[in-house]
Amino acid sequence: MTANPFQRFLGLTALLALAASACGGAAAPTATPTKAPAAASTAAATPRPAATAPATPGAAPAATATPRPPAALTPTAAPRAGAKGSIVFVIGTRGSEVLDAHDERGGNERPVTREIYESLGGAGMERKIVPQLAESWEVSADGLAWTWHLRKGVKFHSGDPFDAQDAKFTVERITQPARIHPQGSALGQLLDRVDAPDQYTVVWRLKRPFMQMLNHELWVTHVSKRYLERSGDEILRTKPVGTGPFKFVSQVKGEFTELEAFEEHYMTPPTVKKVTLRLVPEDFTRVAMLRTGEADIVMGIPGSQIAALEKIPGIQLIEDIGGRYHLSVLDVLHPEASPLKDVRVREAISLALDRKAMVDAIYFG
Repeated sequence: MTANPFQRFLGLTALLALAASACGGAAAPTATPTKAPAAASTAAATPRPAATAPATPGAAPAATATPRPPAALTPTAAPRAGAKGSIVFVIGTRGSEVLDAHDERGGNERPVTREIYESLGGAGMERKIVPQLAESWEVSADGLAWTWHLRKGVKFHSGDPFDAQDAKFTVERITQPARIHPQGSALGQLLDRVDAPDQYTVVWRLKRPFMQMLNHELWVTHVSKRYLERSGDEILRTKPVGTGPFKFVSQVKGEFTELEAFEEHYMTPPTVKKVTLRLVPEDFTRVAMLRTGEADIVMGIPGSQIAALEKIPGIQLIEDIGGRYHLSVLDVLHPEASPLKDVRVREAISLALDRKAMVDAIYFG
């Protein structure tokens, strides 16, 4: 039985989340172009498997990645120069075309929605949760109340302000029993109620303590109560609106999704004006697009292609560990007669496994 394995995730310094959502902080190392310089861009929160192509003549300048600041920092008030240029980001999973983030079923559906929507806390560059829509939070001594202090001055792409009523509405929406969202369903079983004692405070009251709540919180991407009341609950499936660094422009199912920089973002806005996320399910077609310069960023590089791509000037790969695994379940049909009931047999199988050879042969090291 196969599930998602821990494997090498590949990306370059200009991952869409890295390359596109300029949000302050110290600059990270950048790829050295071999032809034309590439367009400056900055970083959002979570790396994804990807790679970038060498710059091509006439192409928009490509990216200087900058990590999102730790949550406690105050949004910069520096003058905003405005976004320029464009990026073509090639993705491979059809689920990634989901536009209503509360319809997501897993992480593969987030390349688009993670740029449109945001959570109270975001995933930082060092796998730590940092403030995003919330400036800070605390947990009560009994673990039953999580209090979030919201950032002021945040706008949705619709122009509506973000406040505690939106935060309360979002949690109540994503935890509805009819929703298919896995984390929303889990959160719904834990929550007793959500309170909004003032305009910029929201309190999650739990039925029992749950100290991994921040892992659930990352999936609670916030929507505008006012926008949905005006336009109907289904509107996010065709015209999504969030607070993220990019706003939705258009989508052709099975082909592409276009996003544009949200220049009123509460942190330093993106420096890349336009992002086109193209859907290309075939692994080797995505690699070919990277080689020819048709794609600036490619998500999902086959392990067999790593060595060859590392030798191409102008292409940079970044390695990350992904939370996926392969699982084999033995003797589930007749467990009562299974030799695996004997712990010595299980120990012998474990000792016989050449784990390094498996990693080298299956995951290319």
